[in-house]
Amino acid sequence: MKFLQCLLPVMNGIAALHGAGIIHCGIKPDRIIILNVSTMKLLLDTGTLKKFSIKATSLPVIFDQHYTPLEVYSTKGELGPWTDIYALCATIYLKGMSVDIKDRYQSMEEFCEALYGAANKSLGF
Repeated sequence: MKFLQCLLPVMNGIAALHGAGIIHCGIKPDRIIILNVSTMKLLLDTGTLKKFSIKATSLPVIFDQHYTPLEVYSTKGELGPWTDIYALCATIYLKGMSVDIKDRYQSMEEFCEALYGAANKSLGF
C-alpha cells in the first residue's frame, strides 16, 4: 500500500494533464522521480506532451517502445487518457496494459478506484 500512496502524486499529475486535454505520451520509469520515502513525481517533457480530443486518432508521437500501447502504432488507433494509463501500468506492471482499449481503465479516476477501492477527494479524485 505504501507504494500506491507514493504513486498518488504521479496519478494526480496525469489526471490534471488529461483534464486539460493533454496526453503525457512519455510515461516510463526514468520519468518518475522518487523524492523521498513517501513521494514520487512525474517529469514532464514538453516534446512528448500532446493535445488530444477523446477518440482522436493517432498523432505523430515518439513513445518508448517498451511502454507504448498498440493504438499508437495504428493509423486508426484512438489516443486518450487510456494511452497514458497503459504506459503507467507498463511502468508498474499492472492490469491496465490490456491490448484492447475497451478493456483498459478509461480515466485516472477509474484507475484510482481500482487501485484504492474508491475514487474520492482525499486521494485527489
